[in-house]
Amino acid sequence: MTVKNTSGSPQYFTSGFLKAVLADGDGMCRERTQPYRASGEPAELFASTPVVQADGELKVRSVFLSEKDAQLTSLTRSEGGRYASFPVGGP
Repeated sequence: MTVKNTSGSPQYFTSGFLKAVLADGDGMCRERTQPYRASGEPAELFASTPVVQADGELKVRSVFLSEKDAQLTSLTRSEGGRYASFPVGGP
């Protein structure tokens, strides 16, 4: 995902700033708050806390490990009281 800083000053993108919750058909949820670099394999943590400059953007990803046959249903991103949910499908 891409995070945009709409403020007029640099902002630190710390662990826990955005929460990602992946749900499956059995009602099991996995929560992640640790951001990973958006590029490269395998997934890597940032070397230090990323700073997003004013009007700048940062690409991040969340990493989930699920059961091979899990029927994933949704991914929810939240920050404070705001959230967005997205349907997902497949194992």
